Amino acid sequence: MATARAFKEQALKFQSTPRENKEAEPEFFEFELPDGEKIVINEKLNFTRDYFDPVSENPQSIELHISLIHCFQECDIDVRKNIVSNLVLTGGNSLLPNFTESLEESINSISAHNIKSKVFASSKSLERKMAPWIGASIMASTGAFQNMWISSHEYSELGDSVIYRKCVN
Repeated sequence: MATARAFKEQALKFQSTPRENKEAEPEFFEFELPDGEKIVINEKLNFTRDYFDPVSENPQSIELHISLIHCFQECDIDVRKNIVSNLVLTGGNSLLPNFTESLEESINSISAHNIKSKVFASSKSLERKMAPWIGASIMASTGAFQNMWISSHEYSELGDSVIYRKCVN
């Protein structure tokens, strides 16, 4: 897992590094795996595109903005407009180049005409990267969340149904 994260972070750093003379420098990215094998990618990387374009190798994949629209449709109609117009991005993947703009544009292209999305994202990368962990830490320390914990004994006794009973309902 750490190797995948290191690959992603170095690839993003490579992609976002400005080049003075684009014609003279080849566009490729090289990453060395822990076993010494090297991965060389000779094409322009565009990680953001993968979130918004269908993946042909996996016909069951769904684009991020489509997933979000489905989530919005499940919300109460009275709050739906407020939710769509006040999206807050956090997490490491939100740091991908043009991710915020692409998400906002994609949602606006398929949402209702009277609802325009507005995506907010902190300009501080460390804050965006750590916000999910901080939020989960705060939530885990509350008494309400502690009642949702599932012990291994409960799971072995009740199986999957304990998840729906404690977390979904």
